Amino acid sequence: MSVKGYCWRAKNDLAQKVLICHGFKSRAYKFEKYAQLLHQAGFEVLAFDTPAHGDSSGKEFNAYDYSHLIHEIENKYGPMYTVVAHSFGALAASLAFENINHTLKKLILIAPATETKTAIDQFFHIFHMSGDLREYVDDLVVQLSDKPVNWFSVNRALFQVQCPVLWIHDEHDAQCPYQDTQPTRNLNSKNIQFITTQHLGHNKIYHDEVVQSKVVKFILGGKQ
Repeated sequence: MSVKGYCWRAKNDLAQKVLICHGFKSRAYKFEKYAQLLHQAGFEVLAFDTPAHGDSSGKEFNAYDYSHLIHEIENKYGPMYTVVAHSFGALAASLAFENINHTLKKLILIAPATETKTAIDQFFHIFHMSGDLREYVDDLVVQLSDKPVNWFSVNRALFQVQCPVLWIHDEHDAQCPYQDTQPTRNLNSKNIQFITTQHLGHNKIYHDEVVQSKVVKFILGGKQ
């Protein structure tokens, strides 16, 4: 598969790099505002259409493959100073950088697909599918990845991430439920800053100017 990427090069050859990771059924250009703001702040910004999205080839893609793509991007174009990731991309970034976070200085997660188990539960509920089939799907995940479903978890992966993390999530997110964020919120971890928004949902949240401002300020400095 071919992957289409974009780069906003900085005038300074030594500029720090930021990687933007889009979510499911999205594409890189939808995050152009972040690219503009961060480029204006002096960063070199990279963004890619994942396989089966945007101008990249392919017909299917999953978070596990996405995490490996991020590894490839890091190896070829890194090191990344920070990653800004939304939804499906935020899960993939968490999985990717739990193993290579020594190179990453900051991680921003916007409405991450927090628990893969929840996504599967929602799917089975919508289509009224049987419990026997659910067991088969769980077994299939293990066969394909050598990992159980609950391994694909932002809450779990963040235990391994040592760099400062900004997690922004809306209390009324219908796709990636706010209640799934509770394990991380209850941790009160020193390296994780959690911001709760209201009435922005799952997609409007990353378009919100206040959220964009908080992301840029976090990257440029400390906590708001």
